[in-house]
Amino acid sequence: AIALAYAFVLRAGACERPLWRSPSRSALLALARPSVGFLVAFGLQSMLYRLDKVALQPRLSADVFGQYMAASQIFENFAVFAPIVARVLAPMTIYRDDASWRAFFILLGSIVGVMTCAAAGLSAFAEPVAVLIYGRGFAGSGPLIALMAWLAVLAASESVLALALYRVGAGLWTLAKWGTGVGLAALFGFVIAGDAATPATGIWMLCLGLSGAILVNIAAIWRIRPLGAQR
Repeated sequence: AIALAYAFVLRAGACERPLWRSPSRSALLALARPSVGFLVAFGLQSMLYRLDKVALQPRLSADVFGQYMAASQIFENFAVFAPIVARVLAPMTIYRDDASWRAFFILLGSIVGVMTCAAAGLSAFAEPVAVLIYGRGFAGSGPLIALMAWLAVLAASESVLALALYRVGAGLWTLAKWGTGVGLAALFGFVIAGDAATPATGIWMLCLGLSGAILVNIAAIWRIRPLGAQR
C-alpha cells in the first residue's frame, strides 16, 4: 500500500525521482499532509468501537460481558457492511465531478433505509438469532442484540456522511469528528458511569460517540459545502 501511494505521488508530479530511489522530503510531505488527519481519525474510530469493552470488562461478570460481546460482534459486522456498500456506490454518485445534493441524499436515504429494515428484522428475531449463532447459553443477549441493531443505523448514516468529507480531503474535520466521538464516549463510560457501569453503559457510549461524530460531520458539510467542489 505504501509503494502504491508513493507511486501515485510520483505520477501526480510531487517529485521527479524514480520509484527505485529513496523518497525525497517533498514527496513524503506531499503524501503525508492530506492523509495524516485521516490516518489518525481512523485510529480514533477504531478506538471508539473498542472503548466500551475497555470500560465494561473489569466491571461486569464474565457471563454478562460475554453476552455483551456477542451483541457487539453483530453490531460491528453491520457497522463494517454499511461503509463497504457506501464506498462501492460513491464513485457513481457523490464522487462524480457533477455530483449533486440530490445524489447525496438518495445515497444516504438508500443506505439508511436498507439498514433500518435490517435492524427492524434483526431486533424482532434477536433471541433466536443469538441462539442460532452462539448457542442457548447466549439467549440472554437477545435484548442487547436488538439495541445494537439500531446503533448500526447510526453507523450507516455516518458512513455516508463521511464520504462528503473524503471527497474534498477534509482530514482535519474527520479528525475532529472522531475525536469528539471518542471524547463523549469516554466521558460517559469512565466518568459518569464509572464503577456502576452495566451493559447499557456500553450501548450509550456507542450511541453518544456516533451521534457526536455525526453532528460534527453535519457541521463540516454545512461549513465547507463539499458537493460541487473539485476533488
